[in-house]
Amino acid sequence: MTKLRDMNSVEDALDQAIGLLGADKVAACIGKSTSLVRQMADPDNERQLPFVGALCVDRLLVGEGMPPVFAALAVGEVERLREHKAREALARDLFARVAIEKPLPQAVRLVGEATDLLKKVHAAEADDVVDVKELPPLLAALEKLQKIVPTLRRSLQAKAAAARTVVGKRRR
Repeated sequence: MTKLRDMNSVEDALDQAIGLLGADKVAACIGKSTSLVRQMADPDNERQLPFVGALCVDRLLVGEGMPPVFAALAVGEVERLREHKAREALARDLFARVAIEKPLPQAVRLVGEATDLLKKVHAAEADDVVDVKELPPLLAALEKLQKIVPTLRRSLQAKAAAARTVVGKRRR
């Protein structure tokens, strides 16, 4: 029966190698039985091909004039990781650009929230005994402020740089 395999999986790569070389050659290469090799190519089986076995199979494939299947799998994984990191960086950049649009009202709101937080901390410390129940909301509010501050700083710096550029152009 034909098994459905994830196309970017070790099991699929091993199945490709078996198709190209034959189960007997792959088994001889990694020093296992053909039955065990077929089990390793089965995505529903817990047996897995060891890394050294994958290298051996790729060497055999290259020696036979065929492309390595496991190296291609690894390169594909690295490329997917790079693309994911690039998308995350783009999302952060877009978020920073959106934050630049109106930083002054955000700064005013942030200062107000910081003032409220300081008042609450002062009230909690007023009796020299900080109740354990008072800490989580204070820490949550502080964490929220800390997350906003770097974006706000970049936004304000960008506005300041844009203002300097406009002033510099007027002087010319």
